[in-house]
Amino acid sequence: MATENYLLSVYRLEEQGERVTLTLLAEHLKTLPEGEGLGTSLPSVGGMIRRMTREGLLQTTANKDVVLTTKGLKSAESIVRRHRLAERLVVDLLGLEL
Repeated sequence: MATENYLLSVYRLEEQGERVTLTLLAEHLKTLPEGEGLGTSLPSVGGMIRRMTREGLLQTTANKDVVLTTKGLKSAESIVRRHRLAERLVVDLLGLEL
């Protein structure tokens, strides 16, 4: 679940045209519900980024930006697609407000 939250966060920040850094990512993760169980300190975010880099989902550039790899982008797009389908289900079929 943590990996999905990180991928989704990087994807959304990139989508907004932000330059994703460890600091910006840590700040963004603080806005997520506490129940997600994500560490938001710079050392914990850095550790997760290193792990995801080893898994081929992210890479860091020379100026310390965090970017999605092709594999990471495909995974993030899949997550976004599932979220948007779930939102449509809630609104269209259940008649609830998002």
